[in-house]
Amino acid sequence: MKHAEKSAYPDFFNGQTYDEVLARLSRHLPSDLYYTLELYYGDKDEPLLYRYIFNGLKGGASGLNIVKLDQFIDPSHGRAIEGDLTVDTSFQKATIGTYLFYNNLILRKEMGLRKVCFNAANMGAYVWPRAGALLNPEIAEYDRRALKNLKGTLPNDLSYLRDHLGLAPHDIDFESPNCLWAVADMQESGFLKHTPEGIAFHDLGKGQKSEFAKDRLLTRAFMMNSIFQSDLSKVSIGQLALYSSTIPSYFDLQGTDEVVVQQWQRIETYMALRGYPELGPQ
Repeated sequence: MKHAEKSAYPDFFNGQTYDEVLARLSRHLPSDLYYTLELYYGDKDEPLLYRYIFNGLKGGASGLNIVKLDQFIDPSHGRAIEGDLTVDTSFQKATIGTYLFYNNLILRKEMGLRKVCFNAANMGAYVWPRAGALLNPEIAEYDRRALKNLKGTLPNDLSYLRDHLGLAPHDIDFESPNCLWAVADMQESGFLKHTPEGIAFHDLGKGQKSEFAKDRLLTRAFMMNSIFQSDLSKVSIGQLALYSSTIPSYFDLQGTDEVVVQQWQRIETYMALRGYPELGPQ
């Protein structure tokens, strides 16, 4: 791919200049970081794609890379293709990644793109539906493993957890584009504990039907606790059921039907909870 000069940015960003794009992506990010932006566009082998890379560095242009966004755009289909957003581990609880996600979402909307497609994975498989992500309707066409997880593993895990807590069985239509919202919104917690032998479920005296589900869920709880230092007493049904799943998802950027309106309401509610200025408390 070829590197684009700053003067070319309006051709790729719907009239926005280099400075305007950089300001959008760095909006409400730490002011003591040094932000850079690079743009690459396809040559004869990749004529339909372009790519932008945003970095936040601590200590100037040659400093430590704290945050990086690497995004591919497919303008022929009006969509953003799954990219990478990484934050240095020492800054991962400082809302930098969440704010950059929102800034980038708004930028792509302003660019006139129709949708953002991605694979929600690990903790993101819970966070993105909580923030409004929809199930990609093409899942059955290109990701059989994810489809099996959605139709089999996820319902079984939900049944196990709800049965363990004595809750009514879930009633979720996994054909619906917003089906994962109902899972992410299951906030019941307090069913995990540490024991001398490791992580276990509290014995609530409920019937347990699947040792496979139990082992699978306890493995996830161990990963959440060891990788993200998650407080097991606060881990919810939605977090545990969705964690480490890989589910093709998308955000609709231009639609006007009811589910898209609800999607943007969820996005803004989630960002308000994370304290994004203009949307929530400081």
